[in-house]
Amino acid sequence: MIEEDKRSKYKEIWSLLSIIGGGSAFALFFVVFLIYFYGPSGLYEIKSTLLSPSVFSELNYKDVNPNTGGNTSFVFDQVEYFYYNKDQGRWGKIVVSQQEYVDFFNLIKNDTSVQDVSNSIVDQFQVGHPASLKFGVKSVEKKGGSSSKKTLQEMVLVRDGDYYKVSIHNAQNGESWAYFYHPGIYRKAMDIFKN
Repeated sequence: MIEEDKRSKYKEIWSLLSIIGGGSAFALFFVVFLIYFYGPSGLYEIKSTLLSPSVFSELNYKDVNPNTGGNTSFVFDQVEYFYYNKDQGRWGKIVVSQQEYVDFFNLIKNDTSVQDVSNSIVDQFQVGHPASLKFGVKSVEKKGGSSSKKTLQEMVLVRDGDYYKVSIHNAQNGESWAYFYHPGIYRKAMDIFKN
């Protein structure tokens, strides 16, 4: 009888350990599965990376004022498109309307960054005259009657190309770039902004 009680207790303990071990093995398998199939890929979605037109009116943040060195509130100012005009042999600037930017944003909103950025992609930004889209902010407090202005974010487009890059600000590395591919992006941007 005592012998049976011991066996019964060992069976209960063994059953309990089997359940715990099986549950742990399943949890480990599940975590590995999630990391492999749904883990962070390091890719960026443009709609989460580039300033959305819907945040322009709500944009208000504190940052260092380049003129005073103190903390100042900044709000959205404007979007400017800079491009090289081959016919005139000089740089041109267009102040982008909100509707033009909405049209452009809708064109690229489903783009995902390039996973393997090769030297040949990076080199395309070093030749010709890449265009740039700059998102400007201005200080709320005015020093001497004028606001301080600075660029919050920038997008650079390869001239007559299919690649563009967007500045990413982070605390560890300062500023870096996310690279994107969109067929004919330079031409499409020119068509929207030069209407």
